[in-house]
Amino acid sequence: EGLAVHDIDNINTYVNDKLNEMLGYTRDEMLDRPITKFMDEDNQTIILREMEKRQQGESSKYEIAFIHKEGYPVYTLVASTPIIDDDGTVTGSFGVITDITERKIAEESLRQSNEELDAFAHTVAHDLKSPISVMMGFANVLETEFVHMSDNELKDYLHSMARTSDKMITIIDELLLLSEMRNIEEVDVRAVDMAGV
Repeated sequence: EGLAVHDIDNINTYVNDKLNEMLGYTRDEMLDRPITKFMDEDNQTIILREMEKRQQGESSKYEIAFIHKEGYPVYTLVASTPIIDDDGTVTGSFGVITDITERKIAEESLRQSNEELDAFAHTVAHDLKSPISVMMGFANVLETEFVHMSDNELKDYLHSMARTSDKMITIIDELLLLSEMRNIEEVDVRAVDMAGV
C-alpha cells in the first residue's frame, strides 16, 4: 500500500516507496509539497474537503484520482486518519493509499458495455416489433375477413405474411451472426471490391 503523512497544512512529510512507484515521482519530488500538487482541480476539492474532516479529528475512506508523473490518472482508495498529539491537537494526517485503477477501468468498460447493450436491445426490439406488427395486422384481417376474401386476396395476404416472417428470420440470423463475430479475437483483414459489393 502507498503510505503518506501530511502536516496540518496538507504538506507531505513522509511518503513510502510504494506511493512513489504508484505515482512515478521520487521521494524528493513529493516531500515538502502539498498533496494537492499531484491531482487535478476536481480531486483537489475532494481532498481538501476530506482534510477538513481530519482537522476535526475524523477518519474516513474516499476515492481520489492522482495524476501520474507521465500524465495519466491513478485511481485510488484512501483510508485517512488524523494524527493527534498529547494535547488533543490535530497535527496532520496519515493515509493508506490503494491503487484501484484496474478496477475503475473495468467498471468504466462495464458501464460502456451496458450502454451499448441497452442501445442494442432497443434497436433489436424496434427492428423486430415492426414486422411483428405487420404480421399481426395481416392475421387480424384474415381472422375477421377471410370468409369474404377471394382466393387471390388470401394468397396475397399469406404471401405477405411469409415475406414478413422471412424478414424476421433474417434479422434473427443477423443477430446470431453478430453475436458470433463479437467473440472472434482475430479478424482476417483484406481488401474488398466495393464496386462488386
